[in-house]
Amino acid sequence: LLHDLKGHADEVFVLEPHPIDSRIMLSAGHDGNIFIWDLGKGIQMKHYFNMIEGQGHGAVFDCKFSSDGQHFTCTDSHGHLLIFGFGCNKPYEKIPDQMFFHTDYRPLIRDSNNYVLDEQTQQAPHLMPPPFLVDVDGNPHPTKYQRLVPGRENCADEHLIPQLGYIATSDGEVIEQVIGQQTAEQDEQSLEPSILDGMIRQLQQLQDQRISTDQDIVSTNPHYGQETPRRDFRRLSSDIQSPPNIGLRRSGQVEGVRQMHQNAPRSQIATERDLQAWRRRVVVPEITSSIFR
Repeated sequence: LLHDLKGHADEVFVLEPHPIDSRIMLSAGHDGNIFIWDLGKGIQMKHYFNMIEGQGHGAVFDCKFSSDGQHFTCTDSHGHLLIFGFGCNKPYEKIPDQMFFHTDYRPLIRDSNNYVLDEQTQQAPHLMPPPFLVDVDGNPHPTKYQRLVPGRENCADEHLIPQLGYIATSDGEVIEQVIGQQTAEQDEQSLEPSILDGMIRQLQQLQDQRISTDQDIVSTNPHYGQETPRRDFRRLSSDIQSPPNIGLRRSGQVEGVRQMHQNAPRSQIATERDLQAWRRRVVVPEITSSIFR
């Protein structure tokens, strides 16, 4: 035993060696103390106590040195990121005091194929758009802070304004939170058309063209119905037009389709990228020839 390092009053969960100088080691724990030790001499070089005004001390959960050893960061139980090191703190003054993603602490579920989905949006977490920055109460930060989120650096201002809605918590309390990735006005103006909507529109146009062609053939050939009785039957059915409530899904008038788009958050509407990802999913794996036989 070379040295007995004393200073911590509770369990120590962080022991981090210096990346360059092997004589230096950092320790931290749930007692809120952060120590930098000189292992050669067995003494404390620096000490910091994570005292939070009005809340006592914050337990330190993790610490890491930078690659050059000039800085180290720590996280505590109150969601704080502590940065120690040499240099100026001006670049860090542009960020707000409280920063959370609006998707933090959302529960996850598994579908029938055992894939993980976000419970609220029913989407795979890696397919969800970049989240918004909010404070501890869930209120979104101004647009200048939203550009700090990876993936939103070059977005226009109207794309950085989240959609707010009221959500009931597990305690039955109704609170206002960020529920969507787009505002209603921006969604009406620049929402990309859905692939399914385009397919439905194309099928409807093909059906109308086929009905129109059959009517032209019957009108130009008066004996057409006598020579081909089956065409007579087709002609009778051609007079039956599509019901007026058959249209695009987004119009909310489709028969047999669950009407969810009027009340659901915008973030629940599948995008083109989501549909392509679902197409590539393996629902039933291919059976080998030996098993099939």
